[in-house]
Amino acid sequence: MNKVDLAVLGFLSRTSMHGYQIAEFFVKRGIEFWIKIKMPSVYKALARLEEKGHITGKVVVDENNRARKVYSITESGRVYFMELLNEIFFAEKFISPFDFWNAFRFLPGNSSKEYFQKLIRHRLNLMEAHHAGMLEKRKCFEGQLKTIKIPFYQKMLMKRFRVMAEQEFALLNEMLAATELPENALAFIQNIEEDSI
Repeated sequence: MNKVDLAVLGFLSRTSMHGYQIAEFFVKRGIEFWIKIKMPSVYKALARLEEKGHITGKVVVDENNRARKVYSITESGRVYFMELLNEIFFAEKFISPFDFWNAFRFLPGNSSKEYFQKLIRHRLNLMEAHHAGMLEKRKCFEGQLKTIKIPFYQKMLMKRFRVMAEQEFALLNEMLAATELPENALAFIQNIEEDSI
């Protein structure tokens, strides 16, 4: 999965931008921690996406008389963008919370209520299976764990991971329930194509 393409298309799905603006968004939104990227990589991604027809570029002269190429997402770009999101949201195996929630930031304005509910349920199912698998592994090694001296910091980390998992379960269930509230109806696109789900 190409995280750079996902981020560039995610920004362009909201508004047209030039390359420098997109690179600034990587920094302002903290995405450079998720995707290690430099300015030249943004421009390479823009050139590649434009060549494939996923975006179009138009030279615009700003108020300072500087010519900049402003990019907009195309319909094929929206399809490709949803494919990239689907790779994360509907993966067959457990995706790290870091990847899941970073991709999740691009969802506003790009999903129907049904799509949102489906991806939340899928995430919950994957997490339940993942945690059941982890518990099973722990049971297998339970006898050994009593004899192994686990450092305090590792015990603290293991405890924190359990708390984080519980919080993610609670958040996902809370989000799922909130989709049914009438005041949240405007958060979703109406009539999104079922094929993109």
